[in-house]
Amino acid sequence: MKRTLAVLLLGLLSASRLHAEVRYVGPETMLAESDFIAMVCVQELVPIDGSGNHYPDFIATAHVEEALKGTAEGEITFHIQRHFTCAPFDVSTGRHLVFLKKNEKGQDVTANFGMSYIPMAGRSTHWPRQGRTMVTPPEAVEDTRKMIKASRGWGSSDVRTTTAVLLCALAAALTYLAQARITRTVKGKRSHG
Repeated sequence: MKRTLAVLLLGLLSASRLHAEVRYVGPETMLAESDFIAMVCVQELVPIDGSGNHYPDFIATAHVEEALKGTAEGEITFHIQRHFTCAPFDVSTGRHLVFLKKNEKGQDVTANFGMSYIPMAGRSTHWPRQGRTMVTPPEAVEDTRKMIKASRGWGSSDVRTTTAVLLCALAAALTYLAQARITRTVKGKRSHG
């Protein structure tokens, strides 16, 4: 019995190491890692041969309807990654909310597998945020807009850097004014003294 458990445990550990390259991240991390987020209309899907997966990867050609983060107009092409068989997802044409990032070759790829290729047709769609799994397509888009806006708020590095620079400038100005006042006070005491 102990030997069987040891073999099973070793097998599980080995399997998890083999699939270590694949990870799902939450929506906030997906947003932060994405270079481009947009509403697109996918017009063509071409399976990529030789990917070695049970479920093929695809090259998608889409028309950008609205860029939410990053810039692009007209037609774009991106790689839809479908690495492993335990979590296949529907790949279809039509309206989608996509989260894309650049890979090591500079190509646009989905940032988080199926979670970054969200269909916008129908009454509800999968949305992995705040424990909610199904929302209406407009709710998913609005929630994405809110996350993007929040990432540009106080917590974003641009705002923190700007705030730090302004605080340093303010401290320097206050130091200068304090020194000027001390100098005037000292000069005033000398003239009266």
